[in-house]
Amino acid sequence: MSLNDDIAAIVRATMLDVLEQQAPHQDVEPLWDTAKVATYLGVTDRTIANLRAKGLPFRRIGDVVRFDRFEVDAWTRAQAMKDST
Repeated sequence: MSLNDDIAAIVRATMLDVLEQQAPHQDVEPLWDTAKVATYLGVTDRTIANLRAKGLPFRRIGDVVRFDRFEVDAWTRAQAMKDST
């Protein structure tokens, strides 16, 4: 085995280790659509549209609106705290 082969093997093993550490975590969820957020919050799609106008965080991917559940949770908690003060 040549020095280049040894180096290539070390680089390959290191890259595999790095990729394994960067693999998505089990608890990462895909982005949700409006219907899923509405069901999750127990409201209508129209209410979600109204909440978006009030600052509910969302992403527009082309013509499609998507939500991150963790951002939705944080925003709704912040709104509940505002409403309780």
